Amino acid sequence: MADTDTIPEADLEVVSKQGKPPKTRLTSSSSAWNIFKKVRNQDQERDRKRALIKKQLDGNRPYSQAELIRLGQAHRSNVNFRDAEGIRDARKTSYYELLMEVETLVKIKIKGFTDPVDPDKDWGEVIAEKFTEMLTSWEGWWYHMMLHQEQLVTWGVGNVYWENEIDWRFKAARVGSFLVPDETKSTLEDFDVIPIRDIYRVHDLFQYVKDDETTKASQEAGWNTRLVIDLIRKTIEKKSDSDSHALGEWSSIQQKIKDNDIEYSYGDYENIRIVHMFVKEYDGKISHFIISEDEEFNKPEDDNPDRFIFKDVGQFGNWHQAIGPFMANIGDGTYHSIRGLGAKIFAHCQLMDRMKNTLMDGAMASATILLQPNNEGQRERLRMVRYGPFSVMPNGYSVITDRAHRNNFGDLISVDAFLKAGLHGNIGMYRPDVVEDDKTPQGRNMQEERNRASKEAKLEKSDIHIYYICLDGLYNEIMRRVTSQLTTVDPGYKEAQAFLKACKDAGVPPELLKYDRMKVSARRAIGYGSPTQRSMVTADVLSISPYFDERGKNNAVRDYVLARTGVAGVDRYIPSIDRNMIPTTQHTLANLENNDMREGQGAIVGEDQPHVIHLLVHMRDMVRDAQAYIQGQYQGSPETLYTFLSQAIPHCAQHLDYIMTDPSRENEYQLFAGQLQELAKVYKSIENEVTQRQKEAEAQARAQAEVLQQAAQMAEGQELEIKLQEIQKDFEFKMFKEMNMQKIREEKARHGMAIDEMVARHQVSNTGGKG
Repeated sequence: MADTDTIPEADLEVVSKQGKPPKTRLTSSSSAWNIFKKVRNQDQERDRKRALIKKQLDGNRPYSQAELIRLGQAHRSNVNFRDAEGIRDARKTSYYELLMEVETLVKIKIKGFTDPVDPDKDWGEVIAEKFTEMLTSWEGWWYHMMLHQEQLVTWGVGNVYWENEIDWRFKAARVGSFLVPDETKSTLEDFDVIPIRDIYRVHDLFQYVKDDETTKASQEAGWNTRLVIDLIRKTIEKKSDSDSHALGEWSSIQQKIKDNDIEYSYGDYENIRIVHMFVKEYDGKISHFIISEDEEFNKPEDDNPDRFIFKDVGQFGNWHQAIGPFMANIGDGTYHSIRGLGAKIFAHCQLMDRMKNTLMDGAMASATILLQPNNEGQRERLRMVRYGPFSVMPNGYSVITDRAHRNNFGDLISVDAFLKAGLHGNIGMYRPDVVEDDKTPQGRNMQEERNRASKEAKLEKSDIHIYYICLDGLYNEIMRRVTSQLTTVDPGYKEAQAFLKACKDAGVPPELLKYDRMKVSARRAIGYGSPTQRSMVTADVLSISPYFDERGKNNAVRDYVLARTGVAGVDRYIPSIDRNMIPTTQHTLANLENNDMREGQGAIVGEDQPHVIHLLVHMRDMVRDAQAYIQGQYQGSPETLYTFLSQAIPHCAQHLDYIMTDPSRENEYQLFAGQLQELAKVYKSIENEVTQRQKEAEAQARAQAEVLQQAAQMAEGQELEIKLQEIQKDFEFKMFKEMNMQKIREEKARHGMAIDEMVARHQVSNTGGKG
């Protein structure tokens, strides 16, 4: 390699002789531009090869049409049959399947936390759902992810990066813009300096200097506002004939941009080409510099030696906070040895296009009638005359019927099949059949269909594994940023706050919304990016679902439906179930407690019990019986229901005491407290009926006692023993009645006080707050 293509060490500062590292290894904009120039020159040959591949993918013809015309062969077939584009798009579809054909983009595990109220509650799933909503609601998500995947498939690398250390929204970089020095290893830790080419429109830069307050804030953030103004002025002056612009009056330019910034950003004015320079410092942090691609703007001046547009030393903690690398493989160990699908299919597709065009030329020649003039003079007098269904040819011509003059298409078709087989073998991919032929009959059995689907699988397992590892890093960095302490002026603040609020509203404990409490990974799709494989796998899983628990059965059915209707349609047919409703030993225990309370026995509330599950079971029976009583359909006696409610209402109040102080259970608390308040009203009604029935029973007992007494007085001739027995029975009856009345009074007083206390403690206000 020539010396002009190497990066001089002088452009990056090194450790001093005393062993002290410099504050930053990049000390001047001129050094930064020199590095950019060297890396750009190194990439020129690769860029030329990428241009050839891109032309093929864009549909350019295999032969130069101008050259064919010059040679008098304009009639020849010269068509790009789009095989390369079709193969690339099929692979892109597979990557899209890996990314989007999942219920949530990420899977989140909460480290070291079990919900004390509901141990089976998976708060990670709730966070993952809200995180997915945040990403897919960002309009730039689709653009940057699709661009990243297109670059990854075509070139083998499709990196993303962040322009600052705060905003969670990333940008995808094209391969020709993401420049890496030669001999850099294909691992992020080995990267030393990375120039990334980008463009700013006039109004993009103007936002940093639009007024005095903004200009001051931009300066504090690291922007060279003086140079920003110069860039805007020079860009406008190139296309403007206005005297004020020619004189470079910033106030005039400033006002005109404010009045109509669309003209200045999307009109005839050029985009401002800049370069992001990411440099790894000796402490491992990444410094961020921005320079102009124009060399003139990077030359130091006496009064302005620092010509960086932007400068922030140590802006990022490490490479992963600045760049999201996506590499299809590691090549031979260096970054530039990585090859994508574009390079792998280029030669085969070029040959196949030329072969197919030759086949078309042969077919056209074979479809015509070959005439041979009997002498040279006849060539100029050829004229065929038609008489209705007959055609008459002039004398002097003979029709050639010899089959030897016709092309042998079989050989050409065999060569085309040979090229396709080699291509598919090299890239490990088969394009699905679109039409059926004799070799692909409709009548396949299941095993044949499985074998065919396996051959047509779009991605190898190794490709999938590598892609998901890279995607894990991207999602982790986004989660780290959205859960950091952002301020109202930080970019991305609004969306991040909406995500955190949605999580809290769903009941997620606030202490779990911290990055160090989460393990974030990309959710793995079923079927290796192949819809056919996904359908088969989910069908297999569904066939053994009887062996799963209820949640597993539900998931098996959901995966089966998702593979056929997509993520958007699965909830329409089979919604996800709440694990709290799946029968467990706790449900059984709560039912046994209900039976005990119906018999008047108390039940102990344990601190470690899943209180939500117990409340669901207790409330279910209480509400069902109370509704039946109100509707006059209760099968038991009011006394039985009174006994059950007198035990169950205080019992549920104790469960509510445990979840009342848990902010994550706010919704459940409001629901159960409201139900308990309504049940207390029904309890009072039942208590009144029971009291009235007791009074009526007492009155009836007294009447019966009086009748017995009168009968005893009238039986004067009876023996004394009989009288004494009657007196004894009457005394026993009165004692029994008095004891029962006393017991009822005590129970009423005790339960009445307990229920009044519970209602006062869990009273739900009209506004939905706690009492």
